[in-house]
Amino acid sequence: MRNICKVLACILIAASSSTSASAQTVPDRAGEMATVWYLRHSGWAVRIGDALLIFDYQERLGMEEVTSATPRTLENGLIDPAEISDLDVFVFVSHAHGDHYDPVIFEWQGEIEHLTYFIGWDERPESHCERFTGADADCHTLEGLRATADLGDMQVYTIDSHHNDIPEVAFLVRYGDWIVYHNGDYMADYIADHAYLKTISDRIDVAFVVGAPSHRWPHLARAVHLAREFDVPVLFAMHFRDLEMCEDFANDVSAEGVSAEVPCATAPGQRFAVAKIGGGL
Repeated sequence: MRNICKVLACILIAASSSTSASAQTVPDRAGEMATVWYLRHSGWAVRIGDALLIFDYQERLGMEEVTSATPRTLENGLIDPAEISDLDVFVFVSHAHGDHYDPVIFEWQGEIEHLTYFIGWDERPESHCERFTGADADCHTLEGLRATADLGDMQVYTIDSHHNDIPEVAFLVRYGDWIVYHNGDYMADYIADHAYLKTISDRIDVAFVVGAPSHRWPHLARAVHLAREFDVPVLFAMHFRDLEMCEDFANDVSAEGVSAEVPCATAPGQRFAVAKIGGGL
């Protein structure tokens, strides 16, 4: 088994089979600890204090083991709005492909008091915010290249790409003293775009990157460049047909001389406790 916590012990793996409420097991210390759940394919949830960031959630892929009797909890990789209703919930959608976007996210309105959406594209005449949310909904469409949104306690930045006739983004999110990056299916000029992101922050605390092997797209090179440029301590890999492929990606990252940890999710709902290392912005 690879050494999970070498050098500065940046991540503690908690692969729990418990179905108890996640709020009972997550430290409420926004400056010290974040908790990450794997939600299938490219979907992840990150809890920082009383905030929950949800990226690219969908209920289409990886649902073979889910039945009507399966509890809808984070511990099973599923979102039940009642479970997270007391949190500040931020939902991010990188693009419209069905393995990254599911309209089910808009069914959470009315059950979560503090709910904010960030839609990373909108090519329709009527935006998704207008089509799927009420007039009083907190929904932000990040249109145009390198768009930004500033909510005071949270800032969101995007970099952009376009393939298969679908516009898409990667997100850089600053919440408190945490910097989180989610790649989505971003596949553009990463050297130029990483240089742009460096003008916003010189570090990233947690990154979610594409780890699936590809002869067409430089997923490994992009992830390695990100890790080096931003001194990323933890890389979560995603977009696998088979989760066992993550170990190959982790080995490839290590072979490139990158010191970032690459913890591999083995099942939906797996939970990871990530301790913050390094200084401020």
